[in-house]
Amino acid sequence: MATAGKTSAEITREINQALRAWRSRTLSIMWIAIAIISLPALIVVIAQTAVTGGNWTAVILYAIMYVLVVVLAAWRKLDMRFRGWGLIVVAYAVGTLGLLRGGLAGAGREYMMVIAMLSTILVGIRAGLVTAVVGLVTMGLFAVLADAGVLGSTLIYTENPVLIGAWTVELTYTFVLMVLMLLLAVYFIRFQITTLEAERMASHRLEVINLTLEEKVEERTRQLAEAVEEAQKANQLKSEFLATMSHELRTPLNAIIGYGQIMLDGMAGDLTDQQRGTQERILTNAESLLNLINDILDLSKIEADRLQLVERDFLLADWLTSVVFQVDPQADKKGLILKSSLDPALPTRMHGDTDRIKQIALNLLSNAIKFTEKGEVAISLRRAGEHSWVIEVSDTGIGIPPHAQEYIFERFRQVDSTSQRKYGGTGLGLAIARSLAQQMGGTIQLKSAVGEGSTFTVTLPIKPLEGPQ
Repeated sequence: MATAGKTSAEITREINQALRAWRSRTLSIMWIAIAIISLPALIVVIAQTAVTGGNWTAVILYAIMYVLVVVLAAWRKLDMRFRGWGLIVVAYAVGTLGLLRGGLAGAGREYMMVIAMLSTILVGIRAGLVTAVVGLVTMGLFAVLADAGVLGSTLIYTENPVLIGAWTVELTYTFVLMVLMLLLAVYFIRFQITTLEAERMASHRLEVINLTLEEKVEERTRQLAEAVEEAQKANQLKSEFLATMSHELRTPLNAIIGYGQIMLDGMAGDLTDQQRGTQERILTNAESLLNLINDILDLSKIEADRLQLVERDFLLADWLTSVVFQVDPQADKKGLILKSSLDPALPTRMHGDTDRIKQIALNLLSNAIKFTEKGEVAISLRRAGEHSWVIEVSDTGIGIPPHAQEYIFERFRQVDSTSQRKYGGTGLGLAIARSLAQQMGGTIQLKSAVGEGSTFTVTLPIKPLEGPQ
């Protein structure tokens, strides 16, 4: 059965590779273990032969096989099949010597059973069947040789039965045990293959799922990036459109305001009281519309990255006086106290875009006066460290609730956004103030409590003067 991305043949190949790797590791461990365990056994056989005066031919063969074991244990780069068959041959040789020395009463019978299981585990099921047959044939051959008296001089155990009947019984027992061990080995290999196949299939399914998920994430990310790019382009076009349209709207509005002022000044003739009142309303609303268009134009320029700062040196005291002079009529009209203070630690002259800094201060002061019914509005300039200064505008107005402080600097956002709101405005003043402060390398912060008033703090860098200090 083929799965997504891989065929059954590919998965089977991976399983066989994993099984070979496991067999290679097992062989290395077994060779090392046999090399360690066989050394004391070889020493015991040599000592026993020296004491009893036994057959040294078998001892020499044992020693040769031990050298072969050490070589195969150390030679790890040798092909895994050679190392596996080498282990089987060594086990078979040891088993044969065991049969030669002890007949079925010695360890030869166990070795003949073990080689079948080792062959199945380390090489394969076919190799296990072949070695099982070879082992049984070998033991049968030794049974015939023992019955003929050929092995009489080599058998070291006097209690060893040499009759063919006894060998046949032992051979039957050995056959039963060998079949059981072979079945156990086959079951073990099948279990290993099944486990490996399940692991490979699960791993492959996980890879397919991860790959599919990655492709989906990449596709969604690409779509999101395209959507963001389209939104940015649309926003850019919108900003450019607003900037262009705002500029086109300012020209006729300036003409309306100019002609209205001429008429109020009586340059076009005297006006009746009713005409003058009507003309004043026209002029007031035209100026309000012009202020709104100016705000939209400034915001559009900021968003379109077309706003350029015109920086120059200026006298800080004169700048503060002009700001207070401009908003003083609004405070007087509402009966509010307007306070101002200048920190003597500040330099007399500063460097920056005076018009844009004034625009920030006027937006904050206008808001403070608008939302304050009684009490005072204050503006203070103070130093905030070696390289920055602060414009702080505070009031005793209605304050701003905590939830509104999170979005109060966003465009067109106000605390009361209903159509029946008490205070007018477009919600652009604070957005423009923050954008201008950021463009100058500064920040703006708010601290407010409902019913107690608000304090806006603008922090700007102190820049070096162009002219003489």
